Amino acid sequence: MKIFMISKKIGNSKEELIEQLRKTQVELRNSEKLSNLDKKRLQDVVNNVLGWIWEVDVRGRYTYVGPFVKKYLGYKPEDLVGKKCFYDLFHPEDREELKRETFAAFKKKQNFHEFINRNVHKSGKVVWFSTSGIPIFDKKGKFFGYRGVDTDITEKKESEQLLETDKNNFISMMIHELKAPLMNVVGLLDLLLYNKLSKESHKFSHEEKNSIKTIILEAYKIKNRVDKLIFTTKLEKKKELFFIKKLKISEYLKTLEPKLRILPVENNIRLKINNKIRNMSFYADPMKLEQVFANVIENSVRYSKPKTTITISVKKNKQNIIFEVKDQGVGIANNNIPNVFKKFPLKQNLLIARKREGLGLGLYICKIMIERMHGAIKIKSKRGKGTMVQFTLPRKKRGGVNVFSYRSIEIPPTYD
Repeated sequence: MKIFMISKKIGNSKEELIEQLRKTQVELRNSEKLSNLDKKRLQDVVNNVLGWIWEVDVRGRYTYVGPFVKKYLGYKPEDLVGKKCFYDLFHPEDREELKRETFAAFKKKQNFHEFINRNVHKSGKVVWFSTSGIPIFDKKGKFFGYRGVDTDITEKKESEQLLETDKNNFISMMIHELKAPLMNVVGLLDLLLYNKLSKESHKFSHEEKNSIKTIILEAYKIKNRVDKLIFTTKLEKKKELFFIKKLKISEYLKTLEPKLRILPVENNIRLKINNKIRNMSFYADPMKLEQVFANVIENSVRYSKPKTTITISVKKNKQNIIFEVKDQGVGIANNNIPNVFKKFPLKQNLLIARKREGLGLGLYICKIMIERMHGAIKIKSKRGKGTMVQFTLPRKKRGGVNVFSYRSIEIPPTYD
């Protein structure tokens, strides 16, 4: 009996299951031998166990859609077959990226499993699916398209997102709670260093003073990391506003240069600026761009040997101003370059020794800020030869003007 056959197939591979379901759907449409009760039972199994099944051609256009698509996406099969491609149902924010990923799998003609994608219901609500598929070939072995099944995982994804939101809110609260006591400690240490906590005079030895100074400097490093975490959260939630305005290159670099020269002093690294473009303008948020330069140069300093040079060069093309920051540091292996703009990249993958400091947020922040200023950023590197970070910003206005709220990174105090 066909009901028994389907039940047996539930425990087998997804390819076999999809194929059996497809055959069963055909049989349901064509067979007069099954009773109405058997047909209903088969439909209930397909609907409740898997979701909805589909077929698409090599272009991604639907050639078959199971009747249960209406339950999950609100469309009837006839709304989709021959009229829409699978990617037309993807969420607009994800569409192009998911389309590229899917057609990459099509090109290899390989099976794929649990491809997570966000779709839009006919009503406009978001529906999450886990998609699995197998390639279809005709009798002559010619690739026809794909057959597969979409399983609704919306409830699971919403639960995960709720947990993630709660976790992020907790982390954000804890980060803010750390800041105040940390700066209280810094203030007390500063008073202690300059003998202002007591009327009685007390002279610290040279070693004692150096110890207090070290504690203060380390506290400022922690504060800057806390500030960076807070700033990252604001960027991700799009709560950090940008003030994009017209900037003249020569004037901006003249203002920026003294601030940047502070960064490599500690390791005796030279900073060189090559700007052959004098009277040209571009559009950016000056404070955000300052932070991009600071993050990139801090990275360069961190992975460069003493007495080497970091060079900032300015170029142009028809649409953009191009900034390049090049160092003579340890470099990054080609297979690890895609990781550098990720949040908290694995340190071992980026040739970052444990003794080197940092959260792994610098380039992640840079990428978000440059893209919000309508630019692009990329990196070139070679192990043992150094790294070049290139970012472009538009010469013509592409976005609106907002009030910005970000304060520049706080520089720790220096002592004589």
